[in-house]
Amino acid sequence: MSKGEDYPHIHYLNMGPWPGYVGFTTSEKAFRREMKRLGLKGVNFVCHERANATTHTLVNHGSICHIIAMQPKGERSVEQFAALLAHEALHVIHSLRGELNQGAIFGDEAEAYMLQH
Repeated sequence: MSKGEDYPHIHYLNMGPWPGYVGFTTSEKAFRREMKRLGLKGVNFVCHERANATTHTLVNHGSICHIIAMQPKGERSVEQFAALLAHEALHVIHSLRGELNQGAIFGDEAEAYMLQH
């Protein structure tokens, strides 16, 4: 790999006051490498070949990690790509709500802040 070449990887962000991390990638290669690093087998980049994105929820000893895997932008507009990312981010919020609050509603404002983060 040349020095200036972009090495595909997963971008992680800490959810601030909410426990856990969220990862994002459009690279199937990076996703496969991360699953190998985590010791996970049989996890598909996206749920099926026609899917544009999938949110993977990983729980280990009470630690929550979500990885949003999206097909590269391709022919989609920036707005379509952003809308798909927002769609997947909402899956993260619903998962966190289920894991942390046994399915109870956090409240509209709390969920909005989580989504914004």
